[in-house]
Amino acid sequence: MANQLVLLKKDFFTNDGQAVAVADRYPQNVFAEHTHEFCELVLVWRGNGLHVLNDRPYRITRGDLFYIRAEDRHSYTSVNDLVLQNIIYCPERLTLNLGWESAIPGFNGSERRPHWRLGSVGDESGAAGYQPA
Repeated sequence: MANQLVLLKKDFFTNDGQAVAVADRYPQNVFAEHTHEFCELVLVWRGNGLHVLNDRPYRITRGDLFYIRAEDRHSYTSVNDLVLQNIIYCPERLTLNLGWESAIPGFNGSERRPHWRLGSVGDESGAAGYQPA
């Protein structure tokens, strides 16, 4: 896509060996569609808004968790007191003794599930799955 905004590793990681960084978004304002040179876990701590991921809108609120691949396109609109924490990482820099992609249901494949809602304290339902808009 022409003129696509791409967030670069050099703007978030202090050196070429750093595998993980945390970027607090307090608040998360409206943000144009973009991709990354890294992967990202997005935790929603407070507020609400509309998260558009690969042209699919999700209403987001506290307790939501998204897995964003480097090639995914996403944006934030209609935000209201939205507070996020982005755990960004470079898979090629991580050394794990576990094939963790296969350990997470819906991580890859045709049944890929990029969004989970985490249960709140006292909520017996646990992770309730994704909530498309």
